[in-house]
Amino acid sequence: MTYLQDLFIAIVNMSITASYVAIGVILLRFLFKKVPKIFSYILWTPVLFRLVCPFSINFVFSFFNLITLNVKQGSRVYEFVPQNIWLNETPSVGNIDNAVNAPLPGTVLSESVNPMQIWITVSSLIWIFGVIVLTIYSFSSYMKIKGKLQTATLVEGNVFETDAISTAFVCGFIRPRIYVPTNIGDANLSYILEHERTHIRRKDYLIKPIAFLALILHWFNPLMWLSFALMSRDMEMSCDESVMYRLGEGAKGGYSNSLLSLSVRRKGILTAAPLAFGESYVKTRIKNVLNFKKPKFWVIMVAVMAVLAASIAFATNASKEGKILVKDRRKVLEVNDEYNLKADPTNKGELQSDLNDAIYNKYDFMNVDDETVSTFTPMPDEMRDEEQKAFQVLQEYFAAFELADYDAMCILSTENHNNNFVDDGKGNFIHDGDVWGMRWAKAKKIELIRDTHFLRIENSDSVLVFNVSVDMETVKTSAQYLSTQTSFYVVLLKGDDGRWRVDRYETG
Repeated sequence: MTYLQDLFIAIVNMSITASYVAIGVILLRFLFKKVPKIFSYILWTPVLFRLVCPFSINFVFSFFNLITLNVKQGSRVYEFVPQNIWLNETPSVGNIDNAVNAPLPGTVLSESVNPMQIWITVSSLIWIFGVIVLTIYSFSSYMKIKGKLQTATLVEGNVFETDAISTAFVCGFIRPRIYVPTNIGDANLSYILEHERTHIRRKDYLIKPIAFLALILHWFNPLMWLSFALMSRDMEMSCDESVMYRLGEGAKGGYSNSLLSLSVRRKGILTAAPLAFGESYVKTRIKNVLNFKKPKFWVIMVAVMAVLAASIAFATNASKEGKILVKDRRKVLEVNDEYNLKADPTNKGELQSDLNDAIYNKYDFMNVDDETVSTFTPMPDEMRDEEQKAFQVLQEYFAAFELADYDAMCILSTENHNNNFVDDGKGNFIHDGDVWGMRWAKAKKIELIRDTHFLRIENSDSVLVFNVSVDMETVKTSAQYLSTQTSFYVVLLKGDDGRWRVDRYETG
């Protein structure tokens, strides 16, 4: 897969993650109607963070703990759309309704280029084309505005006036300047300058362009356009309130008249245009100014704590460990019942099934993550101590394999195993041949094999064989095994030091 396709899928995953956060922020804004708009403005920070950064830390109080995400969370990144989606026989986007997943073309493994890969390629080309068009449009719009300001004359400090504009605004990134229309009244000018200077103090002239650059990358997501519009409204209204706080409530009438007299109709689509005094949501802003009252101290303190808590919750990922849902526990019981039926055919598994509750209490074998329950199926209590030790080593081995922690895998393996580890030249270490070029593998089921004659191996005090079913991702050079699910046998040897280690893989 090309770099462009990798980048496009990464952007899509960030966009979906940011969408969840944006929905949370929009809902939370309804609770913030009576508090200063600066807090609603700050709430958009985690949305911007999610749009530009794919990584985050896990936190027990994360907003995403409230959502059941059927996605892979590896390396602290949410993968709603897996990087290897073109390898899935039934591609799907995590946690998205079947109405969306159904139209996705299935993978045809026998074809050299499958429909899913074509779909991703075309989508990535459309995406980059949109990014280029919006970037050119924004740059040309900005240069057009700069051209109009060439005739501006200095009034005082960083304030300039010109007859080429109809409303006041801030323009510039390194040395921002305030531009106002000519023949503006002194009364209006005082309000305008205070408003624009507030923007400069808060660095809004940098924040808005950065937010728009993020929007360009996610132009395909309508929720991000809505978020940008709401963020811009919160920015202007919070700036208005800051002016009212400085000038006092007696300035409401004059400030509202200034907004009305300098109001202009917005032209074109949303852009990162300069911060214009009378161009954004004038009617809503006037209502907000007229209703403005200085907030009480306790309201400010509660809002600060609420915004801080919400920002942390929105910016962090769900903790990997969690409670096992009823449906997930049912899946585990079904797996155990299937095993018990095989292990105890005479009694149809009834005797073994009585051990289930004891197994749950005795073994901590279920890792609950954001994708699904990773089920390491333990053997009944008849498993001997050495078999349990080998089983635990294999659990740790595949826990490391899931994270592609090859160093940890080598510690749990024999010299024979480690000698077969090779570097593919791209920083990916793979087990030569036996593992079919897996980059990572997540164990879904581990089962001790008693009868191993078909492998020409006999279990003994120093040799044990387990069957392992895994979800896995192949390296790019692997063309023989394209499936993302497989199973194989793992041979463990007991060393002279009494420790069990993974030695090799067998296919039977």
